[in-house]
Amino acid sequence: MSTDTEDTFTGPPPPATDGTDVTAPPPESDRIESDRIESRAGHLLPEEESAGSDDPVGQAAAILRDSDRREEPPG
Repeated sequence: MSTDTEDTFTGPPPPATDGTDVTAPPPESDRIESDRIESRAGHLLPEEESAGSDDPVGQAAAILRDSDRREEPPG
């Protein structure tokens, strides 16, 4: 019996990546959008609050998406 072994990995290959560093902080635009949504969630209008959302952040994100869509130029 030999005690001399090679460290050979025989499992599946690691998953492919697109080269993005997953430990890096999110891009500035993602942070700004996240801050924008969090701010909007903290300032829901009375009629939005009365709708009784279980997810004010999700509600704020939907409101901002709709608002952004309406502000886009036609065409």
